[in-house]
Amino acid sequence: MIPTLPRTSIQSLFVQAFTSSGRLVIWLPMLMYFALKVSVMFFYLATVRGPLQPLWAFGLDATAAARLDHYPWDLLLMPVIMANVELWLEVVVGVILQGATFLLFMAAMEESRLSLGDAMQNATRRWLHLFGVALVASLVLFLWFWLWEEYLRGLRIPFRMRSLTQYGVAAAVQALFVYAIPLVLADGLNAPKALWTSVRLAVSSPLRSLVIVLVPLALTWPATFLSGETRVLVDRLSPEILVHVQIAQEIIHVPAMVILFGALAALFHKRS
Repeated sequence: MIPTLPRTSIQSLFVQAFTSSGRLVIWLPMLMYFALKVSVMFFYLATVRGPLQPLWAFGLDATAAARLDHYPWDLLLMPVIMANVELWLEVVVGVILQGATFLLFMAAMEESRLSLGDAMQNATRRWLHLFGVALVASLVLFLWFWLWEEYLRGLRIPFRMRSLTQYGVAAAVQALFVYAIPLVLADGLNAPKALWTSVRLAVSSPLRSLVIVLVPLALTWPATFLSGETRVLVDRLSPEILVHVQIAQEIIHVPAMVILFGALAALFHKRS
């Protein structure tokens, strides 16, 4: 039997997420994730020209990898390298912290007490299934961007329509899997069942699923826009500006993820 979700206004989900986010503990998992990613970035900057360079060059073509030894290529290639690293951080560590955020929101909405340690422990117990859903969702998203770069980027499509298509499809893919983590934690589903159930729930309510994804994404748009203008930023300022852009992206990512899992928790809470 496929779990059902209540019919409720999209606005009410975000209102409840906002009103329930007053507990500091709810923000701690995503703040921890922010600290981890920024630490990895500075570790990259400190070690990119040392013996760990082959590790950082993983996924780059031979020409780009050879440039890592030279300034400013170590900075110019940093966004690409950090995106590769964060893909694995997301599926290994990020899912636990995201899951803990969801559980802390659920506790707040039920007016019960749940410590950060207990939330992390509960999410860790389900890590294998959380890892499975995050890995599949990330690989599908990665496949779409790879297809875009390899086969679709050269199509004669107006620039604005091209960006809308690229990121619109990416948002739709995320919407298909947006319920997977809550289903693993709230309903105890295994990874395959959570993925399939999430897809069915998203298809049954496409507008709600898409808006739940798009509202947090809209918060990250300014930093995403800046990251897409690296050539202009570097020409007008300096390559070092990319460090600040990367940090800005990670800062904005914190409230975006809190809002996302707050809305999901509100939706799952309303059915009880």
